[in-house]
Amino acid sequence: MVMYLLYTLSHIQIPFYGADPAFFRLLQEALHGIWDPGKKSLIIRKNDETESVLKKILAERAFYAKMDRAGAIRFFRNGHCIYPSGTYLKAWGSDTQCLEKAKTRDTFFSEADEKRLSDELYARKYSQGTIKSYIAQNKALCRTLGKNPENINREDIRQYLAMRSKTRNLSASSMNLAISAFRFFFQQIHNRDILADRQRPKKDKQLPAVFSIAEIRKLLECENNPKHRLLLMLAYSSGLRVSEIVSLRPDDIDTDRMTVFVRSGKGRKDRYTILSERAARFMRDYCRIYGPGRWLFPGQNPAGHLSIRSAQKIFENALRKSNIQKQASIHALRHSFATHLLESGTDVRYIQELLGHMSIKTTQRYTHVAKKSSLKIKSPLDSE
Repeated sequence: MVMYLLYTLSHIQIPFYGADPAFFRLLQEALHGIWDPGKKSLIIRKNDETESVLKKILAERAFYAKMDRAGAIRFFRNGHCIYPSGTYLKAWGSDTQCLEKAKTRDTFFSEADEKRLSDELYARKYSQGTIKSYIAQNKALCRTLGKNPENINREDIRQYLAMRSKTRNLSASSMNLAISAFRFFFQQIHNRDILADRQRPKKDKQLPAVFSIAEIRKLLECENNPKHRLLLMLAYSSGLRVSEIVSLRPDDIDTDRMTVFVRSGKGRKDRYTILSERAARFMRDYCRIYGPGRWLFPGQNPAGHLSIRSAQKIFENALRKSNIQKQASIHALRHSFATHLLESGTDVRYIQELLGHMSIKTTQRYTHVAKKSSLKIKSPLDSE
């Protein structure tokens, strides 16, 4: 069994990849690692002590070690590092030297750049997803152009964005994310305002996918796993984002006031939304039978909650079993919640509050997909 070690600035990530569970538990206990259900990996802090323990545990095992910024992978067997040329070098004590020599090209985005960008984003309370995206976007820019940030100019970025748009057919949202990442990095880290007047591409005005009431009923009825059914119920009946669903705690559900408390939703905002009576009854039975701990939907490791990708797969499997022929993601349940409320006569500003939208314009797009008859709009042809 070959193990994999992915080195970052401060941690070592060890993916599971079908490894022997007993051996993986040994790693977790010996190294005091934290299981990340999203990455299905053991995360340990990188220091001399953990690397010494790791050396002893992996002494008789073959493994790959990858330095994140070096972009190089080297294979270790029987305590030795095998170079492409076939020569050997004693690992553990010389492994850093081994990986440093294995660098094939300059990454152009230094560890110092990454740390400064990461620290600044953390200091401003940006989300983990945004931090990861901003670092990846700037790293890709420097590597593709083959230039250090100090040597990149406005024209370089224009050509890079044009190339990415042509070769990958990026959406307007992806282009805007890249521009935001570049602007923050160059302005805040390098004090260069090279994107000040850069115009952003117009966003695609696509209407959200919406299910009918009958399709929602069919989708729920085909799901026989109680945990999965409750997840889909709450996604639709309370209009939750997938990140909000997976991080729900049992005490966030108030069956007396019939509300769901959403902690740190988009924009780090708390809010309350409604709770369905049917979902409340089902949840009481679910909690009585399964007795969830900290999380309403625990992941493979009970200490952590279900991953976003797992929730998406639950929806995709239910959609396939229901034979509903629509191209939709789990977010369509939130769209359906808003649309059906609007069709039932609920004020759009109340829907805005339940969804946690910053702008009423975001909520008003559901008027374009709501059934006109439900909104009591009458065609002038029928007024005769």
